Amino acid sequence: MLKNEYPKAEALMLTMNGKEPIDEQGFRTWPLFLEFRETENFARAYKKIYKKDYEPIILDEIASIS
Repeated sequence: MLKNEYPKAEALMLTMNGKEPIDEQGFRTWPLFLEFRETENFARAYKKIYKKDYEPIILDEIASIS
């Protein structure tokens, strides 16, 4: 859990710029980011990095990734 420190998490996400150690798939699927993905902080950083809006994945998509 990120302890609700979402502004800090957003800043850290932007410094990684979608590269190692966490890529787009990691941001979209890692359980650590479960609550963070529901915040405006996540959506804003995601859009800056990937130049598209974040859209939650559905369970069928998760199954196909595994």
